[in-house]
Amino acid sequence: MKKLFTILVFIAIYNFTNAQTTVGLIAHYPLDNSAIDVSGNNYNGIFYGPITTTNRFNQANKSMLFNGYGQYVSVSHNIWSDELTLSAWVYIDNFGSGNPTNQGKFIFFKAPNSGYNQDYVLAVSYINNITKAQFIFGQGSGQYMNLISNSNLQTNQWYLITATRKNGVAKLWINASLDANANYNFTLYNQNYNLKLGMSHDNAQSFSGKLDELRIYNWALEEEQIIDIYNEQPTGINKLINPEASFNIFPNPSNGLFEIKFFYNSNLNTNVQLLNSLGQVVYNEDILNIKKENSLKIDIENLPKGIYTVLFKTEGQLISKLLFID
Repeated sequence: MKKLFTILVFIAIYNFTNAQTTVGLIAHYPLDNSAIDVSGNNYNGIFYGPITTTNRFNQANKSMLFNGYGQYVSVSHNIWSDELTLSAWVYIDNFGSGNPTNQGKFIFFKAPNSGYNQDYVLAVSYINNITKAQFIFGQGSGQYMNLISNSNLQTNQWYLITATRKNGVAKLWINASLDANANYNFTLYNQNYNLKLGMSHDNAQSFSGKLDELRIYNWALEEEQIIDIYNEQPTGINKLINPEASFNIFPNPSNGLFEIKFFYNSNLNTNVQLLNSLGQVVYNEDILNIKKENSLKIDIENLPKGIYTVLFKTEGQLISKLLFID
């Protein structure tokens, strides 16, 4: 059966030109209608229930909405670093009513349980009738860190929440300001659990609201880098095409055999990937020293119907396009 490809005009480009906020980036989930990791490490996730919604700039399909009832993103990877930064844009739309005291709503969760025996957790928690940010890690039995923000968080408002740990010091940042810090004196231990976004290990304590631009670093960001993330602006339509690299895909529609034609001002190395709606890589090819106006023919007639994402990785840039296989 022939499959027709309709290429959406939505193009997401991530320009990795700011070394301060990309060095040591282990995973980055923009949550732009997919759970793709755009860091280049391919720690892609799988959606279980959340739906696309507007981000802090009111752009459609640029963040994900979690309903607080078991929706989450599963990342089947053990993402670990002793020195660590967790960063997320968070919008809480429901907290307090009907929730027990000390009930946490998880943003990042890498742990065997919901206690203090955790590799790392970043959450918003309802503590004594007040919503706080909470950063937890450790081995239990008194060997753990439970850092709670001094600031009170409000519903229906965007916050950049950042947690860091380094050399025995844990810190919580709200927006671009240091909000809480504390010392710890125990050995960090990786228990080899996979990561979840938006929920705990047992499908409980689910986040209620919007999550956007989730990042994990293998070092502790400082104020300058956190300010850079806080001040990021959306990519404008005039910036979508880098004059150094562009491409066309044809024919469109296609029967599963199509060609990508590249246009470069100079020779570049390129990687092309095709991901299904679960974030699984179903096609991957490196193209070394691609010439000006080279092309690549691809045959994917064997793939089932569905929504796919094509990733084009050049030196310093990642371009993604959504495809429908009908």
